Parts: sequence; C-alpha cells; structure tokens
Amino acid sequence: MPALKESKPPVLHLTTSGVEALPPNAYVVGVVARFDTTSDDKDGDTRVRVTLKDPSGTVFANVDNVTGHWDNDSTSYVNLFITAQRLRSQLNGNCTLEVHIDTNGNDTWDFNVTLIVTYSDGIQAMSSFNGHWLSQDNQTNDYGVTNLG
Repeated sequence: MPALKESKPPVLHLTTSGVEALPPNAYVVGVVARFDTTSDDKDGDTRVRVTLKDPSGTVFANVDNVTGHWDNDSTSYVNLFITAQRLRSQLNGNCTLEVHIDTNGNDTWDFNVTLIVTYSDGIQAMSSFNGHWLSQDNQTNDYGVTNLG
C-alpha cells in the first residue's frame, strides 16, 4: 500500500458565493500600517520605523524615518516598502510586526495599529493591536501576527 502524503488544509475565506480556498501562490503586493492615535499625540519630530518579518525572522517589508505630528484621535496610514517577495504560503506561522520610535526629547504616543497585507489575488489579511504606547523610555513594541498565511 502506498504511503499517504500529508497535506495542509487550504486557507479558506468567505465570499458572497460561499467559502472558497485561497490560492497559496498569491504574493504580497502591498503592506500598510494604520495608526489610530488615541489619547496622547505623536510629536512631529518623533521618527517612526515599521518592520514586518516572516516566520523565519527575515524582514520583507519596512519603512523608516516617518515623521509628522499625529494629533489625538487621528488616523495615519504608513505604506511599507516590500523588500523581498513573499508568497502567502511563506507567511504561515508567526510573523512579527515591529513598531519603533526615535524621539527628540520626551514624547509618549498612545495608539492602536492595524496591519493590512494585500495579496496579488486581491485578498487582504488584517491584524489589529489596540491599547499600546511608545515613549523615549519604551521605544519598541513587537506584535505576533499569525493570520497572514
């Protein structure tokens, strides 16, 4: 009797016509971090760096030196540069979103962040992380993202 080949179940998504399997060979075409500043603004001279790493820890999208004043109760969209092509199937597992700030003096920034990854088949994966803050004394937050693959 031949050995059974193990296979992973397909990733599914809901469409208007029902549930369909997502093609595993769709590749990342866009990465956006949406920041909702809450009760403490980001100063105009505080620089933001956003990095997205695949499950092996390799950076595949990032942006650095994003400046500008972000008011309380405002939303800012940051487009990341795709530095290495990734297929949806390569993002199964725990990816990491890193948000880092470099302040000029004192700055505390309260925010929610939503990561939006767009694939070549038009499907978007989103992960939200709410109730976070960064400051001159706490400059980096890492977030585990498990729903990209």
